[in-house]
Amino acid sequence: MPDWLRALDADPVDGERFAEQWPALVSEGTAWPAAVAAFPYLVSIARRVSAEQRLEYVTVLGLIVSDSTPSMWQETIAAVSPRDSRPDPHAEALVEARRITAETATLPHRDERDLRYVLMTLAALNGHSELAAVIDNLDDEETCPRYAAHLWGAGGGADS
Repeated sequence: MPDWLRALDADPVDGERFAEQWPALVSEGTAWPAAVAAFPYLVSIARRVSAEQRLEYVTVLGLIVSDSTPSMWQETIAAVSPRDSRPDPHAEALVEARRITAETATLPHRDERDLRYVLMTLAALNGHSELAAVIDNLDDEETCPRYAAHLWGAGGGADS
């Protein structure tokens, strides 16, 4: 993970490198402690990418927050943060993540999926994990049959 973060820091617009490795942090509704530890670094990297190129970064930030637990954040922060009076880098990163996600939200989106991910991220970063999960799963036939039918066609699902 540290090598991946260093490589991204050196070339933050390498979307292929980012896309290949981010599922090691969060996938299928599960965020691992490394995701929480990497969060401030990912925010710092995403800040340097143009707003137009930032969607995948902010989506992953939203998934990390949405799919992690408060105890995971507390344990990770306690393990990686200095115990002195300096501000917590995770708290600062959450503020910055909200800012860059809001900036990303002001841009036109290619499709409903991109807009859904921005909305999911905004909900997660503002402490509404359940809302974020529902928004993320709107394309699931069990969560929202009407919207899934709109996206996938009547009677068809994501696997059809």
